[in-house]
Amino acid sequence: MKRSQPRKRNVILISIIALIVIAAGSIYLFHKKTKPTSLVTNGTQQTTTPPSSQSSQSGSSNSTSGSSSNTPTNSGSPSGSPPLAPNGSFVSDYNANSTTQESSTCNTTTGASCMINFTNGYTTISLPSMVVTSYPKNPQASYASWSWTPSQYNLTAGSWSVSATATLNGHSVTTNSNQTLVVSP
Repeated sequence: MKRSQPRKRNVILISIIALIVIAAGSIYLFHKKTKPTSLVTNGTQQTTTPPSSQSSQSGSSNSTSGSSSNTPTNSGSPSGSPPLAPNGSFVSDYNANSTTQESSTCNTTTGASCMINFTNGYTTISLPSMVVTSYPKNPQASYASWSWTPSQYNLTAGSWSVSATATLNGHSVTTNSNQTLVVSP
C-alpha cells in the first residue's frame, strides 16, 4: 500500500504540471498582441489589426478572395464570372525616388475595377481604383492606367511589394509583381 501512494502522488503531480503548462500556453496565445495595419486607399488611411492566424504569399501568384464594394455594373464578362488575372506594367520604374514620374497599367477584363497596391510591412497604399475600359481603335486592349509620383501617395523610402487587384461581379483576383519598388530618400 505504501508503494501505490508515491506512484499516485507522482501521477497527480505530473497531471498538475501538464495542466499549468497548457494553461500558460493558452494564455500566451490568447493575449498575444498583433501589430496594427495601416491601409491607405484613395487618399484615406485606415489602421486595422491583422488576424492572429495570418498567412503570407510571396513570388508571383494569383489568388481569389471575397467580394468588394468596387464591383462595377458594366461588365465585359458573363454574370458572376471573376475577372482575368491582372497583368501589365504595374510600375514603370522600380528604382525611384519620391519625385520620380511613374506610370502604371492594369490589363484585365473590361468593366472590372483595378487597383495597384504597394505594401511595406503592415502598411498598404493603393492607387485609386479605376474601371478597366476597352478602346475603339484597339478593342482587344482593356486596361486602366495611372500617372503618379511616390510622394503623391506617401510612399516613403524603403522597399514596397507591388500587386494589382482586379474586381468584377463580387470576385477579386490579385497578381503579385516579381519585382519590388525601391523608393530612395
